[in-house]
Amino acid sequence: MKKIQIPLMVVFLLSCISTYSQDLDKTITNYGEDNAIKYLQPLADAFGANLNSGLQRSAQISKFGFHFNLSLQAMYSPLAEGKKNFTPVGEDMKVPTVFGKESTDEDYPDGLWNTDFFPLAVPQLTIGSLMGTEVTIRYFAFKNKEIGEITLYGWGIRHSISQYILLCPVDIAAGFFHQKFSIGSSIEATALYYGIQISKQFSVLILYAGVGWEKATLKLDYEYEDTNVSFDLNGENKTRMTIGAGLDFKYVKLYLDFNLAPQNVISASIGFGL
Repeated sequence: MKKIQIPLMVVFLLSCISTYSQDLDKTITNYGEDNAIKYLQPLADAFGANLNSGLQRSAQISKFGFHFNLSLQAMYSPLAEGKKNFTPVGEDMKVPTVFGKESTDEDYPDGLWNTDFFPLAVPQLTIGSLMGTEVTIRYFAFKNKEIGEITLYGWGIRHSISQYILLCPVDIAAGFFHQKFSIGSSIEATALYYGIQISKQFSVLILYAGVGWEKATLKLDYEYEDTNVSFDLNGENKTRMTIGAGLDFKYVKLYLDFNLAPQNVISASIGFGL
């Protein structure tokens, strides 16, 4: 197998919007593009699944009136054992993925993180409403001397469906969301999500559920030794079901939900607003 070297640049976002990134400059030997994709695919799966979480909570959207909620959305993707190793092309052995342990074969690289989960945390602002419609924005940006600017920008819109149903016993809403995450000019992730949600409030307790359709892509494009290396990784999640509960204390709102999909996600948030 022809030996090529692929330096990796990845970012690992931790809770409380604490973000650190490094140019890992790891060398992958004996790796063609197919094996490089297998090595990184679990990162695309978990990262995309996290980005598309925490976008919808209570489906109650008033027809008119001002409300806002500034929140911290935290996501946690548990990693099955199959996400931590793979079988290289033409081989019959298992080697680590990006989330795996130290490699036992010197021809294949170690995992970058020996972990059972992948977390993400992002700030989120929701403002409404006009004719039962609200807007959600996610954003942060900062510069790293080594790799350039790191940016997340996302927006979404939700609309109340239950306002059109006379004496509807539950709140129903539908929404669409788009997000883009980039690290310098080398890594770009995009995420799309649209879904339908129902909820019911009992005093301070909110119960909610929903179904969504999603797509996430992680693109790597960089120069190495005068050669351009470029390929796309598509997240495995196409649909998801969400079941969750929240506590609405008027000015403080807490939520926790479980997102059932090929890559599951546990999502929680704390928000402040009206």
